[in-house]
Amino acid sequence: MNLDFDLFSFSVFQAEGLADFEKAIADIFEGKGMVEISHEPFAIGDYFYPEYNPRELVCSCWKTGLFPNYIFFTSNLEDGWYSLFNCIHEKLKCNSIFCRMSGKVDYPAYTFFYFDDKMNERYIQSLKDDPRWVFCQQGTPLWFEDTSHYEKKMKKDRMNNEIIIDYLSKLGIDFMKIDENITEQFTCKVIFR
Repeated sequence: MNLDFDLFSFSVFQAEGLADFEKAIADIFEGKGMVEISHEPFAIGDYFYPEYNPRELVCSCWKTGLFPNYIFFTSNLEDGWYSLFNCIHEKLKCNSIFCRMSGKVDYPAYTFFYFDDKMNERYIQSLKDDPRWVFCQQGTPLWFEDTSHYEKKMKKDRMNNEIIIDYLSKLGIDFMKIDENITEQFTCKVIFR
């Protein structure tokens, strides 16, 4: 993994069975669209430049031997396919994390959303909304957060890639290794009717 991207959104689900995860996605789209699943290897770099309105909706999910209790998810949508993230979380009722990280873009966004298995939610976000920066947070701070970040004078410094990487590390996930030692994977293309 590297930090050479425009925008990278990904999710982490504290779940073990990738087959159950695959079935959950297929169930979500049943009757709404056709789901094509491939178990071929994918390149995570294909998701580093997501589109606002892509012709095809595609996501990839994987497990790694380094973090066996987690399933990772990313998509080609600029918003990280946040609506699908929500549907999966509600269906599986597991601890889930949604992150958005920015590189060299005009309007960066840094997001860390945490949802637990009891449906409690924590949102932290800093983004540039022409021409100003906006910072917001909602929910009770979690044990791994350094809330002093949120008091910094510059809103753009209150959430960034380094803070997201730190929070993931405190949860036992080394962001720089999330695409190493992949043990299982699938890519899902959804074609709506």
